[in-house]
Amino acid sequence: MLADPQSITYNAVAKSLVAISRGTDSSVYRVTDGSGQTFSLTVSHQYKTRNRTSVRIDMSKVVTDLLVPANSVVASVSAYLVIDQPSMKNITDTETTYLVTALKDWLATGTNISKVISGET
Repeated sequence: MLADPQSITYNAVAKSLVAISRGTDSSVYRVTDGSGQTFSLTVSHQYKTRNRTSVRIDMSKVVTDLLVPANSVVASVSAYLVIDQPSMKNITDTETTYLVTALKDWLATGTNISKVISGET
């Protein structure tokens, strides 16, 4: 199991997320910060014909309803990575690590994340 708590950095601010749920193949970590934002980190595994690992971060907060400004609603955003491997392990963990690193580095290069979020392909 991963350590408890887990730390993420959001907008240059470290957030310490404590474990709120732990299972055999999944864990959920969460924190609500002083600004009312809630962050969740979910790490899960599925072992079937192909092995899938999912790492997901969610952020939610209470915001003004744009249709009825007198009301508040919860708004949320999620980002996640799914790693899909053959269960036969004929692709090594090292090779998978290289691939995930390549994706992470590509997203971090220049404005690639912003371009993808805005709809570019």
